[in-house]
Amino acid sequence: QAADEKGDHTLANGTVAVLQMVDGIANVKQFGAKGDDITDDTVAINLAVDSGTTTVYIPEGKYKTTEGIEPPNGVGLVGAGVTRTKIKYYGTATAVSFGDSPIVVNYGCSISDLKIELVEKTSKGINLRATVKATVKNIILEGLYLPYDNTRTNIGIHIDGADASAFFNKFDSVLCNHMHESFRIQTTGTLHATTQYFTNCTAFGDQATDNLSFGFRIGDGGTYIQEGQGTVITGGNVVFDTGMDMLVNQPENFDMIVTNIPFSTEIKKKILARLVEIDKPFIIILNFTNIFTKYMREIFEGKLDQL
Repeated sequence: QAADEKGDHTLANGTVAVLQMVDGIANVKQFGAKGDDITDDTVAINLAVDSGTTTVYIPEGKYKTTEGIEPPNGVGLVGAGVTRTKIKYYGTATAVSFGDSPIVVNYGCSISDLKIELVEKTSKGINLRATVKATVKNIILEGLYLPYDNTRTNIGIHIDGADASAFFNKFDSVLCNHMHESFRIQTTGTLHATTQYFTNCTAFGDQATDNLSFGFRIGDGGTYIQEGQGTVITGGNVVFDTGMDMLVNQPENFDMIVTNIPFSTEIKKKILARLVEIDKPFIIILNFTNIFTKYMREIFEGKLDQL
């Protein structure tokens, strides 16, 4: 018979086969998930994440989901690799949501080694609400909706301070493809999402068909304009449209140290001279290379007098 709410199975002879977890790891297939791209595995995966374990393993397969997966505080999802484990989300909300409560800081959640595919154009891949020290590693998020145009509103990862704040979250080797917004740092509440760490994170947008798309979008939510401050971004193909525009148009809101960007030495000196006067937390961008460097350089050179 199908697994009950604890993952246990009743055999044909009436014996109950109790689910055994190995080293605190629950396999979603023990809870009835099929991973065949046909069966709706939403309930089975959520049974696994609610089983009391700290780690949920999602083995090779393509798992159809129609509602969100919502791991409780301190639970991690682990796949078999981005080419082997895929969650195909057919809903219009969020595929995977971390953060039990918007008013309580949520510690220790993680997701790694899998791919999330978004079928609908309004859906979101991963939501981190009021999380601290969350880890997102070796993840691909891909929008499947066609055409790739500016009617899409899908988001790869949303870091949301909510009413408790979100900070010290780490993102390593994350690729967002065909997203309207790849990485959004913006609260929906009163406190901010600050001090995030991105390493080798890549945003592949569709500028030709969606010229309003963003790689990294730093919002202006909350009571004070502090979104994203203290964030460190290293490596990867970083498209920082909104962040850079805010640096030019609202430099009083940022204290930013810019290094390893191919601006001229003179321009760097002028930017830094202006920014070091601002006594606020800062965003650091290191090893900042991407195909939009020329575009950003033109923004700085064209509006340098404002700095």
